[in-house]
Amino acid sequence: MSEPTVAIALYRPHPGKEDELLEIVKDHLPTLQRENLIKDRMPLHLQAIDGTILEIFEWKSVAAKDEAHQITCSHGFLGEIYDCCRNDQPFFT
Repeated sequence: MSEPTVAIALYRPHPGKEDELLEIVKDHLPTLQRENLIKDRMPLHLQAIDGTILEIFEWKSVAAKDEAHQITCSHGFLGEIYDCCRNDQPFFT
């Protein structure tokens, strides 16, 4: 098993989409937890004055991260995020 990997995501919402984006971001981590892809450690969500959301959590492995990208695509998460974010693209590490 590979080493755990910290994930940092930055989401910048379109004006007026701040609350919708926050709800989408809150909902996707429970899916990843049910699939046993992220650590049980409490994720961190921070929100800037402009509505930008910073999310930090820990993958169980690089393979888990890769698997999660397939799951989030099939659940429509990325499409929902793209609809809410400026530049139509969130930033992930």
